Amino acid sequence: MRALGGPVFNLVGLLLSAMVFALAANHPIAKELVAWSALGHGLLLIMSLSPLPVVDGGTLLKWTLVAGGRTETEADAIVRRVAWVIGVMGGLIGLGLVAMRVWVIGLILLGVGVVVIDVAAGRIR
Repeated sequence: MRALGGPVFNLVGLLLSAMVFALAANHPIAKELVAWSALGHGLLLIMSLSPLPVVDGGTLLKWTLVAGGRTETEADAIVRRVAWVIGVMGGLIGLGLVAMRVWVIGLILLGVGVVVIDVAAGRIR
């Protein structure tokens, strides 16, 4: 359960930021600040659950699958497929955002997508 601490805290932060965002309708500065807070917590939540070697998501997914009756080899293959999907989707969303001229977030997602694809292909460990 301790490994779930990061994702749980990020989820709580995201929900609190979204709640304050909804309540701050007449305060544009507060609304802007909590919008960035929600974005940060959302990105951290997604990244903490992704199947990358440096975060818990791959480990959690693998051992949950093993506890559910899969072999370690099957679980590793599933984690690798999930990493491919996340990498391709992140890259495509990043490309779409760059095409819409949302440069910073688009380039970040594009870079993350490339890194995740490299992890899934075994070029990064």
